[in-house]
Amino acid sequence: MSKLVIISYELPIILEPARDKSYLLTPVSHARTSGLENFHKEQKTVWFGRPGISRGDISADDRNKLSKAYEKENCYPVFLGKKEHERFLDGFSNRTIWPLFHYFTQNAVYREDYWKAYEKVNRSYAEEVLPHLKAGDRIWIHDYHLMLLPRMIREKSWPIRQPLVCRTWFT
Repeated sequence: MSKLVIISYELPIILEPARDKSYLLTPVSHARTSGLENFHKEQKTVWFGRPGISRGDISADDRNKLSKAYEKENCYPVFLGKKEHERFLDGFSNRTIWPLFHYFTQNAVYREDYWKAYEKVNRSYAEEVLPHLKAGDRIWIHDYHLMLLPRMIREKSWPIRQPLVCRTWFT
């Protein structure tokens, strides 16, 4: 049975530790995820995105616990390092792509370290997503943060005989 795989920069929920060692679920009210939550709740979907915490801010054991808690919500976190996240989001995504896509070309900043972080983060998403894909899955890649991801998924998913459907929507 195929599923819808939603991939966005951020997950639609934040899980925060509670006193009883469980996690409190808090929906994210954000433009990047708004409107997609209903698909996630009502359809057979899995969602990949950043959990709002950097890889170095919690131990590997806590990352595993958090990942298991997210999995109960059909979500899979992509943990990024703090510096790579800054160069990816504040750097290439917001200082290069955003101005270009919004006709502020004079404000676009081009730096090789931003580009390398953008590539690395897109590759990190691909590595997290690929083990979960099966033939017939539909993939929804949301926003310009992950424009390299469709190609990366297609290049690595050749053993799947049926073609994967990749769509990217930009907001």
